[in-house]
Amino acid sequence: MNGKQKNKILLIICIAFLLIPKFKNMIIITRYYGFYLESFIPEVNVVPDEETAKKIAEDVWVKAYGEEVKSEKPYKVKYDKIGMVWVVEGTLPKDMLGGTAGVIIRKSDGKVLKSWHFK
Repeated sequence: MNGKQKNKILLIICIAFLLIPKFKNMIIITRYYGFYLESFIPEVNVVPDEETAKKIAEDVWVKAYGEEVKSEKPYKVKYDKIGMVWVVEGTLPKDMLGGTAGVIIRKSDGKVLKSWHFK
Protein backbone atom coordinates (compact mmCIF):
# COMPACT_ATOMS: atom_id res chain seq x y z
CA MET A 1 0.00 0.00 0.00
CA ASN A 2 1.53 3.31 -1.03
CA GLY A 3 1.32 6.67 0.72
CA LYS A 4 -1.61 8.01 -1.38
CA GLN A 5 -3.73 4.96 -0.59
CA LYS A 6 -2.97 5.27 3.13
CA ASN A 7 -3.94 8.96 3.05
CA LYS A 8 -7.26 8.16 1.31
CA ILE A 9 -8.08 5.46 3.86
CA LEU A 10 -7.20 7.78 6.74
CA LEU A 11 -9.36 10.53 5.23
CA ILE A 12 -12.34 8.15 4.87
CA ILE A 13 -11.96 6.99 8.48
CA CYS A 14 -11.84 10.60 9.73
CA ILE A 15 -14.94 11.56 7.75
CA ALA A 16 -16.78 8.50 9.04
CA PHE A 17 -16.02 9.44 12.66
CA LEU A 18 -17.25 12.97 12.05
CA LEU A 19 -20.53 11.79 10.50
CA ILE A 20 -21.45 8.95 12.88
CA PRO A 21 -22.93 11.25 15.59
CA LYS A 22 -25.18 12.92 12.99
CA PHE A 23 -26.59 9.60 11.75
CA LYS A 24 -27.07 7.68 15.00
CA ASN A 25 -30.71 8.78 15.45
CA MET A 26 -31.77 9.09 11.82
CA ILE A 27 -34.15 6.15 11.75
CA ILE A 28 -37.07 6.18 14.17
CA ILE A 29 -39.44 3.23 14.22
CA THR A 30 -42.39 3.54 16.56
CA ARG A 31 -45.77 1.86 16.80
CA TYR A 32 -48.58 4.41 16.63
CA TYR A 33 -52.21 3.86 15.74
CA GLY A 34 -51.54 0.38 14.41
CA PHE A 35 -48.80 1.13 11.89
CA TYR A 36 -45.09 1.78 11.88
CA LEU A 37 -43.50 5.12 11.16
CA GLU A 38 -40.04 5.10 9.64
CA SER A 39 -38.57 8.51 9.13
CA PHE A 40 -35.39 10.36 8.41
CA ILE A 41 -35.11 13.23 10.83
CA PRO A 42 -33.60 16.35 9.31
CA GLU A 43 -32.56 19.36 11.38
CA VAL A 44 -35.60 21.54 10.49
CA ASN A 45 -38.97 21.69 12.20
CA VAL A 46 -41.62 22.71 9.70
CA VAL A 47 -44.40 22.14 12.25
CA PRO A 48 -42.99 23.80 15.40
CA ASP A 49 -46.16 24.15 17.48
CA GLU A 50 -49.76 23.07 18.10
CA GLU A 51 -51.29 25.94 16.13
CA THR A 52 -49.40 25.02 12.97
CA ALA A 53 -50.41 21.36 13.40
CA LYS A 54 -54.08 22.40 13.78
CA LYS A 55 -53.97 24.49 10.60
CA ILE A 56 -52.43 21.66 8.58
CA ALA A 57 -54.95 19.17 9.99
CA GLU A 58 -57.91 21.40 9.17
CA ASP A 59 -56.66 21.92 5.59
CA VAL A 60 -56.31 18.15 5.12
CA TRP A 61 -59.74 17.45 6.59
CA VAL A 62 -61.57 20.13 4.60
CA LYS A 63 -60.11 18.77 1.35
CA ALA A 64 -61.02 15.20 2.28
CA TYR A 65 -64.32 15.57 4.15
CA GLY A 66 -65.67 19.05 3.35
CA GLU A 67 -66.33 22.21 5.37
CA GLU A 68 -68.55 20.42 7.92
CA VAL A 69 -65.44 18.95 9.53
CA LYS A 70 -64.79 22.41 11.05
CA SER A 71 -67.66 21.67 13.45
CA GLU A 72 -65.31 19.27 15.27
CA LYS A 73 -63.54 22.13 17.06
CA PRO A 74 -61.85 22.41 19.49
CA TYR A 75 -59.14 20.14 18.18
CA LYS A 76 -57.12 17.96 20.56
CA VAL A 77 -53.39 18.07 19.83
CA LYS A 78 -50.74 15.75 21.24
CA TYR A 79 -47.04 15.63 20.46
CA ASP A 80 -45.34 12.23 20.37
CA LYS A 81 -41.69 12.85 21.32
CA ILE A 82 -40.59 9.37 20.30
CA GLY A 83 -42.09 9.45 16.82
CA MET A 84 -41.59 13.22 16.51
CA VAL A 85 -45.13 13.59 15.18
CA TRP A 86 -48.18 15.71 15.97
CA VAL A 87 -51.48 13.85 16.45
CA VAL A 88 -54.50 16.09 15.91
CA GLU A 89 -58.07 14.89 16.52
CA GLY A 90 -61.44 16.57 16.35
CA THR A 91 -63.94 16.59 19.21
CA LEU A 92 -67.72 16.30 19.44
CA PRO A 93 -70.14 17.93 21.87
CA LYS A 94 -70.91 15.74 24.89
CA ASP A 95 -74.50 15.06 23.78
CA MET A 96 -73.52 14.05 20.24
CA LEU A 97 -72.70 10.56 19.01
CA GLY A 98 -70.36 9.83 16.14
CA GLY A 99 -66.73 9.86 15.15
CA THR A 100 -64.17 12.53 14.56
CA ALA A 101 -61.34 13.22 12.16
CA GLY A 102 -57.72 12.57 13.01
CA VAL A 103 -54.34 13.12 11.42
CA ILE A 104 -50.69 12.36 12.14
CA ILE A 105 -48.21 15.00 10.93
CA ARG A 106 -44.43 14.66 10.99
CA LYS A 107 -42.89 17.64 12.82
CA SER A 108 -39.69 17.79 10.79
CA ASP A 109 -41.19 18.26 7.33
CA GLY A 110 -44.97 18.60 7.76
CA LYS A 111 -45.73 15.40 5.88
CA VAL A 112 -49.16 13.94 6.65
CA LEU A 113 -48.46 10.34 7.55
CA LYS A 114 -52.04 9.24 8.18
CA SER A 115 -55.50 10.77 8.07
CA TRP A 116 -58.81 9.19 9.10
CA HIS A 117 -62.38 9.89 10.11
CA PHE A 118 -64.30 7.57 12.42
CA LYS A 119 -68.06 7.36 12.01
